[in-house]
Amino acid sequence: DMTWDEVKQKGSRHYKTGRVEPIDLLKHTKPDASLTALDIKALTDCIKYAYRMLTTGVNFSDCDKIIHYIEMIRVCLQEKTTINVRTLDA
Repeated sequence: DMTWDEVKQKGSRHYKTGRVEPIDLLKHTKPDASLTALDIKALTDCIKYAYRMLTTGVNFSDCDKIIHYIEMIRVCLQEKTTINVRTLDA
């Protein structure tokens, strides 16, 4: 059997630095039961791009990616809210 660190060493170059990576944080996070797969994907990608900017510097490309994922989450939340309100009105 392999350890977590051994598995990471087989991955991409950025996992081989020995530093804590977003994947380490996510490994120990239990998402709220209300989150959809899209919510989880969008939120974890926001973490990934924000963390990357800590080491590479703030840039428009990563900021735009974060904004895009947040917009997806907002649209899904708005749709859920609209559906819940319609259900209550029925």
